[in-house]
Amino acid sequence: MPTLERIVVGGMPIAPALMARIERRLGVTVQTSWGMTELSPSGTVARPDDPSRAAELSGRPAVGVDLLLTDADGRALARQRGVEGHLSVRGAAVVERYFGHEEKATDADGWFPTGDLARIDADGSLIITGRSKDLIKSGGEWINPTEIEEIVGRHPDVGQVAVIGDPFDARPILIGNVAIFRTQAIALVVGLVLITAFFLAFRYTDWGVAMRAQAENREAAALMGIRSSRVTATAWLIAGALAGVAVLFMATQDFSGAGLGRGTHAIALIAFPAAIIGGLDSTAGAVVGGIIVGLTESLSAQYISFDFSKSAVFLVMLVVLVVRPSGLFGTKELTRV
Repeated sequence: MPTLERIVVGGMPIAPALMARIERRLGVTVQTSWGMTELSPSGTVARPDDPSRAAELSGRPAVGVDLLLTDADGRALARQRGVEGHLSVRGAAVVERYFGHEEKATDADGWFPTGDLARIDADGSLIITGRSKDLIKSGGEWINPTEIEEIVGRHPDVGQVAVIGDPFDARPILIGNVAIFRTQAIALVVGLVLITAFFLAFRYTDWGVAMRAQAENREAAALMGIRSSRVTATAWLIAGALAGVAVLFMATQDFSGAGLGRGTHAIALIAFPAAIIGGLDSTAGAVVGGIIVGLTESLSAQYISFDFSKSAVFLVMLVVLVVRPSGLFGTKELTRV
């Protein structure tokens, strides 16, 4: 586009690296500004020929627009230059109320809260630093994701970046010298609750007895009036629900730095021998099998080698299968001859 000379950007500030790439590749001048629909819509505009122009500077306010920095409760800051605050605006073109609403959108003095976080430099130029609703609270501190996005965006291989808070809070819980992530702790607690609930249900409820009876002898269960189709459908429904819970927690674990990672398959490989060792039809056996797998892997990695620890688990599984094919707590199959 040989006739294109200037590109005006508004709203949130443009990343400095992106602004530099646009100007370098297109041979144009990027003019920064800030505004919103409630301002009709221009609030501030930077001069394109200003030698001090920068990506974070949105320019000075237009004629008839006043800027005010406040705290989170709407009180004006004692200093209005060089400090960050919540941005409010006032002017003849600023919205008074939204369509269909009777209450005013401005306060008694006519100030409209924009929801933006901002600074005003010594020359009166506005610097938008983020949105108040996007702030992330972690460890008692407020983190502005825009600042992190700006730093990451400087990398030449990064095209777009977005920083989003972890809803499960990824900070670890320290128990002595052991660090456990909150997602792992929550998954452990939920797993123990589900295992306990299923153990009690299988042993003491009519539903559990019916499922156990069909698992042990389908023909005998049918003669006792147990409907095989209903039991099977219930089993599939429960399996699907448990799979959904498992996927939820696996997706929130930090395996390789971003949710589900390349190491996720190792979990399935470890879960398989744990179930075999404990016994496929024993809930308590699965728990014990998991403990045996964990101890075997840890001890062999410490005293032999890390590579051998992966094979040691399966060697223990083979030994258990030779000695007791049904697993340590599995039900022995009795065949009448």
